Amino acid sequence: MKPLNRPRVGQKIADVMSEGGGLVAKMSLWLQQYLSQVGRNPTNTVAAVAVGASPFTYTNASDFDADVLLSGGTVSALEFTRDGLTFYPVNAGEMIRLNPGDAVRVAYTVAPTITLIPR
Repeated sequence: MKPLNRPRVGQKIADVMSEGGGLVAKMSLWLQQYLSQVGRNPTNTVAAVAVGASPFTYTNASDFDADVLLSGGTVSALEFTRDGLTFYPVNAGEMIRLNPGDAVRVAYTVAPTITLIPR
């Protein structure tokens, strides 16, 4: 019986297949690669969010998790929503984690700076 060639972390699937690894080894490697990438932004570029009129709602329309940081301005209300219907108050100055589809709503008299930090 031929010994099973175990895939190395980060090894390309094509390399495993050419080495004759078993189906379990191939699927295990694929799963490792998939799980290391799912929910992550490939560029991880921090970006400023253009703030619109108050109350302004920012929705994470990407396919990756992101943090939002509000700074400056005169904020009267800051709220988080997962379903777009129910809003929960959030303390200003805290990092807010947004899954894809989550949103924050900010009411202000002087616009704050909103920074998007991909995860």
